[in-house]
Amino acid sequence: MFKRLDHIGVGTADAERFLDFYVGILGFEVREQWDAKPGGGSSQVAGLANLTLGDGAVIEMFSIQSDEADPTYNGPPFRPGLRNMCIEAEDFDAAVEYLTSKGIEIHRAHPSNPACWIEDPDGNMLVIFPSFVYENYKKMAEQASESDEPE
Repeated sequence: MFKRLDHIGVGTADAERFLDFYVGILGFEVREQWDAKPGGGSSQVAGLANLTLGDGAVIEMFSIQSDEADPTYNGPPFRPGLRNMCIEAEDFDAAVEYLTSKGIEIHRAHPSNPACWIEDPDGNMLVIFPSFVYENYKKMAEQASESDEPE
């Protein structure tokens, strides 16, 4: 049912400093990077990047442009620091049904995002998402880089 730990999400108020550290000093590679689109999630986020190192584990960077919580986003406000751990589910509907049967409260972050989030017993945020979400992220990053290219 649950396939693998896919990535951790980390918020930053300074994307350039974050990337200088993780890419320039630690040797991570930027797998994808894109600007957030209005209406596609929390208005607090200006951009995102997926960084990899070695075995393919990913740090998802959220570049935070505002401290103000977005009232249209049904998730915790974005802050600098560790945000979440994301787990890919092979059968997303079965995973949600299973978690619900265990008394776990399921939260939906945004209508445009098929993922859901839960809290562990210590209040840490875990995002559960269907396998196709990663492919959507890749497409968004490719579209963003194509629109940035001069014509």
